[in-house]
Amino acid sequence: MAKMTPSQFELHLRRHKEALGRLITRTLPVKAGTIAVQHFCDNFRQEGFVDSSLQPWKPSKRKSDPKNPDYAYKTLHSRREHLSRSIQKKVAPGVATVYTDVPYAAAHNEGTNRAGRNHRVTIPKRQFIGRSKQLEDKVRKMIDSEVRKIING
Repeated sequence: MAKMTPSQFELHLRRHKEALGRLITRTLPVKAGTIAVQHFCDNFRQEGFVDSSLQPWKPSKRKSDPKNPDYAYKTLHSRREHLSRSIQKKVAPGVATVYTDVPYAAAHNEGTNRAGRNHRVTIPKRQFIGRSKQLEDKVRKMIDSEVRKIING
């Protein structure tokens, strides 16, 4: 795009107002939600939370006992992958929400001293969902790319 004066740029933006509105209300939330779900699912594959860098999870107790039938599974993984497969997105105009509806997800994501029968089990924090610098960078790049597609036509 050639150099523009501020008034020329404003006129250019007005021409693309409808496309930019659609981008903000529908396209960006869908794409950002998809990127976030993928990022959080990748945390399970890497066995840690990726913020600026990977923050590895403390290994589960079953990993210390080769006789345990679930020894082969990674930390926070299971036969059915219930927790990792539960990460979803909900999209509304201008907003994407990423969540899990698994009842025990918060205990693992935040850690707790009061789990299990009689609330005597301690679960260490093994965060898999939350604010992440790398995720924010991915979303920011995608937004920049999508806006440029419209502006540069």
